[in-house]
Amino acid sequence: MRIEKVSLCGFRNYSDTTIGFKSSTLIIGSNDVGKTNLIYGMRLLLDKSLSDADIEPTETDFHISPTGIQAKSFSITIHFCEVKEDAVLSVLKGHVSEQSSTIFKLVAQLSNLEYQLYIGATENDLELVSSRYYLRYINLRYINAQRNLQKFIEKEKKTLLKVSRNELDDKDSTEDQVLITKIGKSLDDVNEKVRELNYVKKSTALVNDELKKIAHTLSNYEVHLDTGAIQVQQFIDNLKLRASNNGSKMLLGGDGRNNQILLALWTAKSQRELNSEDEVVFYCIEEPEAHLHPHQQRKLADYLNNELFGQTIITTHSPQITARYSPDSIIHIVNRNSDSYAASGGCSDCISDAWDNLGYRMSILPAEAFFSRAVLLVEGPSEKLFYTELAEALGIDLDFYNISILTVDGVQFEVYVNVLDAMDIPWVLRTDNDVSKITIKNRMTGQDIVSLK
Repeated sequence: MRIEKVSLCGFRNYSDTTIGFKSSTLIIGSNDVGKTNLIYGMRLLLDKSLSDADIEPTETDFHISPTGIQAKSFSITIHFCEVKEDAVLSVLKGHVSEQSSTIFKLVAQLSNLEYQLYIGATENDLELVSSRYYLRYINLRYINAQRNLQKFIEKEKKTLLKVSRNELDDKDSTEDQVLITKIGKSLDDVNEKVRELNYVKKSTALVNDELKKIAHTLSNYEVHLDTGAIQVQQFIDNLKLRASNNGSKMLLGGDGRNNQILLALWTAKSQRELNSEDEVVFYCIEEPEAHLHPHQQRKLADYLNNELFGQTIITTHSPQITARYSPDSIIHIVNRNSDSYAASGGCSDCISDAWDNLGYRMSILPAEAFFSRAVLLVEGPSEKLFYTELAEALGIDLDFYNISILTVDGVQFEVYVNVLDAMDIPWVLRTDNDVSKITIKNRMTGQDIVSLK
């Protein structure tokens, strides 16, 4: 089972759009175009970490047009294909078509801020359901972009320990119980030694003296500064992750290393929790590249695609990660006139077809261009240097306007234009009039305005 496409109508910055997905999908786009909104719309239907109260709509969820008119309702529709899992077929009962497809839909009303859920084999067969009862068998697991690394590491560590403990057979469980008893006795010994420390004795004596002054009922009550209040399981839960390098113990690394540790923990936990026979899981990670060196970003992209046994959806601002994805697996979210949509309808073969003509030149097409607001195509490095210097002399900050200057290393502009058109990235070109045949369109009207040869 996998997500084939998602339709958003009247939701946040999406007035009406449908976006195609592949089994491994990368979502790119500039800031504030709607990448997170797209993911959040999917989470409303599929993320069991969101409670029923969490998914209740708010006024800001309803799209506002450039003229200020707010949508009276919004809908989020997820189309699934390849629905073949026995547990899923059982829980969805008659809601799967003969083509192994099904549809989940959420509809919300601005007037009362209420929502309804529907499930059906087709759009015409949607039936109202009372809850997200399917989440036990079909759900999305998510890590957000603004993650607190230390907090998430602690959370994922504890969950992984719990899952691993529950998986133990009787023999391993008995062996662990014996060790836990020994650890408990060792903690008692540690407590006795801690109490013998002079500064500990003096500190606890001061506290106990003050307690006696506070209330007569505390006259025979004493506190102890030791590990005695921590039971063995609490002691284990509070263990800190440490690292080693060539056998030498060390503190965990900086944010980049901690981000890698978090994702490794999250992946390990997710795979241990997954019951592949009874559960379909979609994995979504926002901006996994946080704090990572470019080489590590590429390695991480490969890791997430290869190690997560299910459909993966990743959002990114990283050209390094983008370069690891096939063209037809990339969704480029674009915003025009306060309305967001996916170039070429999302994951699309037409994007892949445009890439095919690049051949060896793909290696010199910088992924940075896919994050540009506009691209200036020039023939070679000297032209790029000239226009870069010209922009600076004219006081035009190319980075501020998010404009990239792209060299085609020759005069074969057409293949680059096809790629940029497929990704819906505006472009202009500058040539010495020896460019190969190419028709330039007016990007406002779609009409041919000039043909260069």
